[in-house]
Amino acid sequence: VLLPQLSAECRTNKGLLPLFVKGPLQSGNVEIEAGQSSQFLTGVLLALPKTTKTSRLKVSKLTSKPYIDMTIEVAAMFGVKISHHNYE
Repeated sequence: VLLPQLSAECRTNKGLLPLFVKGPLQSGNVEIEAGQSSQFLTGVLLALPKTTKTSRLKVSKLTSKPYIDMTIEVAAMFGVKISHHNYE
């Protein structure tokens, strides 16, 4: 659901593996629910800096704030600026 919002094509075998993803990923404004796992959000936070423009994510139900803090810190070590307003 998230990757198509960023212009990536995703296909599965009737909802099962293998998963095929075709890009390129485009910047944009998207919503992501991070209640079950922060891993999807982490992946998007690390991938979006490779796009050409600024993106905005609206995050709901974030349960793993320490992992997101680590992601932001690691991104900063590589010169990527990620900012947030109360993790939203």
